[in-house]
Amino acid sequence: MPTWSPQLTMADAKWRRALRDRLHDRPDLGKEGLYETYWAKHALMKNDVIEALNVIELEYDIAPGMLRPGDKLAVLFQPTPTRNPWQWLHHQVWAGDREAELTLQLRRRLEKHGVGKLWPRVETIDDFVRAWCGKGPAD
Repeated sequence: MPTWSPQLTMADAKWRRALRDRLHDRPDLGKEGLYETYWAKHALMKNDVIEALNVIELEYDIAPGMLRPGDKLAVLFQPTPTRNPWQWLHHQVWAGDREAELTLQLRRRLEKHGVGKLWPRVETIDDFVRAWCGKGPAD
């Protein structure tokens, strides 16, 4: 018996649209363009930056080229407003799941690089990318 639920699929689509709407006024630089514009000058490895952006793209189904280094990660985590209590609950769970997955993957990466203690908080896209690449906040 299929487990597909149109309501959940529509709620997920609404979430993705709302997330894209938060970033609507920005050109999509693409992952390569984002790297060249913001992180290449800091000598971060291109493959690592692209990998970090891929994780965000996979978890949130958005074009990471619309993000900017100064964006708070909260722009990704913020649930979509709705008047439907079931959708509200779904959005809360969805947001928590995505945030937890992003946090788990980053924590594993920090452990791999041995820089976990350098990052008591990761608040921005730039923080996420630098931490993913094994750099400290001031590097």
